[in-house]
Amino acid sequence: MIRKTAILSALVLVGLLLLSVTLLQQSKSESHSKATPQIKLLTPTKHFTAGDSITLQFKGFKIEGTSLLLKSSYATLLLEPKVKGDTLSFIPPDFFNKKTGKVNWSLIINQQTIQKGTFEIVPQPETARIENYLGPRSTPVGDGHYTMMVAIPEDKYGNPMPDSTATTISNQFLGRISNYNLPTEHFISWKRLYSPEKSGKMLTSVTCQNAETKETETDIFPAPPVPFTISYTRNHAFADGNQLTTFKTSTLRDKFNNIVSDGTMVYFVVTTEKGTKLKSFGATVYGMAEAKFPAPEHEATYTVKAYVTGMAESKSISINYKAVPAVIPYSFDTDKRIITVGEVTSFMGQIAPEGTTVTASLYAADKHIATLTEYTEKGFVTFKLPKEEYPEKKYRLEVSAFGKTIEGEIEPNEGVKKKQINVNGEE
Repeated sequence: MIRKTAILSALVLVGLLLLSVTLLQQSKSESHSKATPQIKLLTPTKHFTAGDSITLQFKGFKIEGTSLLLKSSYATLLLEPKVKGDTLSFIPPDFFNKKTGKVNWSLIINQQTIQKGTFEIVPQPETARIENYLGPRSTPVGDGHYTMMVAIPEDKYGNPMPDSTATTISNQFLGRISNYNLPTEHFISWKRLYSPEKSGKMLTSVTCQNAETKETETDIFPAPPVPFTISYTRNHAFADGNQLTTFKTSTLRDKFNNIVSDGTMVYFVVTTEKGTKLKSFGATVYGMAEAKFPAPEHEATYTVKAYVTGMAESKSISINYKAVPAVIPYSFDTDKRIITVGEVTSFMGQIAPEGTTVTASLYAADKHIATLTEYTEKGFVTFKLPKEEYPEKKYRLEVSAFGKTIEGEIEPNEGVKKKQINVNGEE
């Protein structure tokens, strides 16, 4: 009997517990229903045009803490409603309405999200302008080199037009115009414009609906030059140390027969018989470059070669210079101990050019004492022999100019001796 009473008591207790839980849930449901009124979206539009006014309307009564959260790639906004009767209107600012893209909205009441949704702002139907980018702005001819044009059609608010918008990329080269009709993909249209085999300027432009770009330029410049030849010109073949020899290239061209760009640097290298190297350079004008070298002061053969560094070179050429039939008189003043050489004359009997090199070598008892060097001024040079440095009573003298040498003797203690000797060693 006691056991039945205990079981009955337990069943009653469980029933009362279930009844209290049910009543509590109903109470919460009624409370939530009273705190969260039913709100219905009145704006069915899913697409808005950029720049147009946007209004999202809901049917329902405003309670404290009602707002609309807008999120897009451009901005995040929290809007308060404008209330008119049982209609709640949320109006984004104009700057937000001008930028395209997907917008997510959330209706919030008392910090709880009640409804969610999306809409999209699309570009205006007309293209207002075109952003275009061209590069590189210079490229070599042929061999698969190219420049690329990229175009982005936009509406008047700077929004890219939708994919498949028709654009036309045009280019002109040497009188030929080509047009390429290209739909946009991922907001852009693009075209690789390959270099022709002729050098010149390529003009490019883009059109889309009623918008167009300015023309843009690409310089198509020649490829590196191929091997070339060199030649020379001069007034005479004498080695007078004065006249210039002009070395000139043939017209430098690339493998497509284009003349190389003006300003291409060409280096000329002269190698003497002793292995000494002389260098000069010239820049091309209309494909040709030149450089000048003075003639040597003695009989010689030059070997000349030209280079465009790292690109091309010429074959070597040789040029011969013959000896000048010079006259080289000299005299020695024992009082002043001065050797005077001159008047030194050149191949026509004219005075030797200013700065002609003259050397005087002194020997005593077949021992070399000194070699002195001076440069002519109006055909003359002088050499001083201080007694402290040159104490000997007699010296053998060798005087050289234009590669010719004459010999004689000077005796400082025998007064003034003057002597004139020509290239044949005759007094």
